[in-house]
Amino acid sequence: NFIKDLNLNLNTSYGRISYFKNMTIPGGKVECSGSTNMVAKNPKIKFDCKILINDQKKLKKNFSIKNKDDKKINELKISGKVNLYKNEINLVYLKIGNQNEALKEDLAYFKNLIEKNLLKENFFGIFNYENIKTLLLEIS
Repeated sequence: NFIKDLNLNLNTSYGRISYFKNMTIPGGKVECSGSTNMVAKNPKIKFDCKILINDQKKLKKNFSIKNKDDKKINELKISGKVNLYKNEINLVYLKIGNQNEALKEDLAYFKNLIEKNLLKENFFGIFNYENIKTLLLEIS
């Protein structure tokens, strides 16, 4: 199973949804928070996520990804907005490991990868195991 443990806090009022989730995955954990206004004409989910990877071998094994190189990513920070109707993402911030914050060109590259692999059909594609695996194969 991809998700080992999930803690999700939702707060709803006046059409707004705020959330905080903390989940354990094989080889690491994911922490995300965000909000959306569901009564808006064109709702967008704002998100701010941190992915901590403490065992890259375990993560890759779970997705049946062969370890091509020794490139180790121990942390990924990402924030932006997802348009729920258009299946588009707008990345505001991206930082991988100890590298500098991603440049505009890098954000555009990751935007295209995420839309192509995770949001290709609808928003719920971000939870699809095969979609996540395809994205991981492209960036590893």
